Amino acid sequence: MKSLFYNRILERIGSNEALRTLHRRFEHASFPLEPAGPKGSYAAFICADLFHRRKTDLLIITPTEQEAEDLREDLQLFGVQSLLFPGWETALYHPVAVHSPVFGRRVHVLSERAAGAARVVVAPLRAALTPVPPPAYIRSRSQEVTVGDSIDPPMLAERLVREGYLRVPRVGLRGEFALRGEVLDIYPPGSTEGLRIVFEFDEIEQIRLFDPETQSSTGTVESARIHPSREVVWDEDLIGRLRDIWPQAVGGEPDEGVLESLLIGAGHPGEERYYPLAWESRATLVDYFRGSADGTGSGTVSGGGGGSL
Repeated sequence: MKSLFYNRILERIGSNEALRTLHRRFEHASFPLEPAGPKGSYAAFICADLFHRRKTDLLIITPTEQEAEDLREDLQLFGVQSLLFPGWETALYHPVAVHSPVFGRRVHVLSERAAGAARVVVAPLRAALTPVPPPAYIRSRSQEVTVGDSIDPPMLAERLVREGYLRVPRVGLRGEFALRGEVLDIYPPGSTEGLRIVFEFDEIEQIRLFDPETQSSTGTVESARIHPSREVVWDEDLIGRLRDIWPQAVGGEPDEGVLESLLIGAGHPGEERYYPLAWESRATLVDYFRGSADGTGSGTVSGGGGGSL
């Protein structure tokens, strides 16, 4: 039904000159594309059409968060799976709460994109312009696990602690993990299901998905990506840089209480304001789309500007 529906729409609007111009620019990788005019599901259809033409990676930028959420839902109607990269969801001068789920949702998208796994990402303009860690940093703090891999369970547990996860007897909340003998349960932030990694000594025998509420398995996968608890995991090096740059970037003497809270992983309200200070060279979400994992290239589509469709 989706294919028939999609093809019928394409037949009706395929002769539109503005759309044909957009197709030509897309084929010549003339990015960013800035179509103006399409609204609602029509905008999603245009983006889906571009993706189906070349299967290239796409970053789609919308003016607002609500439009990004609506566009992502509409893309599914046209057979395109996408991830939503959220903004910090706060009013000006209001810090993000320490345990806000937005931390997990953001790092989930960054980790998937850094590995080339997320082909299409939708982001509101504010989120797309927000500084984020360099892709290499996110890759270094994420780990792919596959059935058959040889991994020492206690060492993997130690890594999870370094990445900001909390060890508990029984997983129930995002950001927690539990190691019971040869079974490692992880509930990654930004995920809707937990990962249950079953070991046979030091070899991964099985990776199951499970419902943290009922603890029952919901399926199996051959591999999974474990990302950090948030996009910046503070360590001695990053805290040292933040301390050095604090006087000119923040003002006054460094707040050692804040620095200590960040270092021990307790978090601090509004810590996202310090993220851009952690690196000399800042990145944005666009940097995660410079090239792609399969060599097909990538592009950016944003609302506003350009000719009408």
